[in-house]
Amino acid sequence: IETIKRLYAWLGEELTPIAEQRMAAWWAENSKERHGARHVDPDEFGIDLGALEERFRFYNERFVHRDA
Repeated sequence: IETIKRLYAWLGEELTPIAEQRMAAWWAENSKERHGARHVDPDEFGIDLGALEERFRFYNERFVHRDA
């Protein structure tokens, strides 16, 4: 919501209290399906995770930055 408030301010628009409440309600209601909320088993789809990781190793080495 804070990001939305900054966007509205940047656009010179007013974020009304009712709009803010509705956005917050939507966010809370839809958070169950947000990224990371569920786990999919690659085996269920016949995917060999090791082979897939190896296939895209070049990409991960170049673009994925891990804090480890």
